[in-house]
Amino acid sequence: MDTGKPQMTARKPPEVNYDESKVPPFTLPDPLVFANGRQVRTPAEWPARRREILDIFAHEMYGAEPPPPEALVIELVEEGATFGGLAIRRQYRIRFLADGSGPCLDWLVLIPNKVQDHAARFDSDGRPICENGGKVPIVLFLNFKGNHTLVADPEVIIPDDVWSNDSRDPGPGQFKLKEEPILRQTISIYCVESWSFTDLQLVVFSRYSRSAP
Repeated sequence: MDTGKPQMTARKPPEVNYDESKVPPFTLPDPLVFANGRQVRTPAEWPARRREILDIFAHEMYGAEPPPPEALVIELVEEGATFGGLAIRRQYRIRFLADGSGPCLDWLVLIPNKVQDHAARFDSDGRPICENGGKVPIVLFLNFKGNHTLVADPEVIIPDDVWSNDSRDPGPGQFKLKEEPILRQTISIYCVESWSFTDLQLVVFSRYSRSAP
């Protein structure tokens, strides 16, 4: 299925060392010493040193925070009943440029329907009717292999990128997830929302590259 997203190329991860005996000697920087070697001597000097420390983390570990998005363009891509009518499935695509171009996030939303073991009802336009009229808490989380790995539901969109495709089961729409019974219990009382970490990476990299000088 063509999702209209940029493609990602598989890359072998770097070697990881889990043996502490192989770690060479190192000295942690003193948080109360500026990069130029000057000591922090007063509380008034701490904000400047704190800024240096945050810049080190941004450069060496987490990257810089991207600017706010230009816009939020939200499209309902698909909806239907899932888990035997226990939940309503909605799939949204969120873009961050006003013209709808660039990377996007695919959100999977599972709304409690509180009706189990019988088919969901639909309105005259073919949209599923959610029979839960009350408000419910939301469980919001990232997944790392694609939304389709969360539920054994062939209607959940399978992304085209390599990182997510390696989690597909050979049989179309047949996914194996030992945590699915837990998810089934969760959506009986909570709304579940999730999106893929790989989508988030593309969005962050794109927004940051736009803001870079």
